[in-house]
Amino acid sequence: YLALLPGLPGTGRPPRDPVETEQAVQKAAETAEAEGLPVVACQAWQLLALLRREEGFDAADAALERMLSISTEHALPVWRVEALVRLGANAFM
Repeated sequence: YLALLPGLPGTGRPPRDPVETEQAVQKAAETAEAEGLPVVACQAWQLLALLRREEGFDAADAALERMLSISTEHALPVWRVEALVRLGANAFM
């Protein structure tokens, strides 16, 4: 999923449009869910939360809540804890 991130200095990749990047990550998350790939979906929702933080914590929290829901539904404790930690960090800020 890191291939969806904007280009970084020294990588030789041109910068991606942030809106285009967010749309691609959203599509990846939805596709992973539809294909029954909960770990990939959690990864995508986590990345989407990171990207949405620029919009505000509410937008980021919505993605993390989805990650929490998927990880709980599919009994993925590591991803559940990751979602809870990130939600807690956002609440702290």
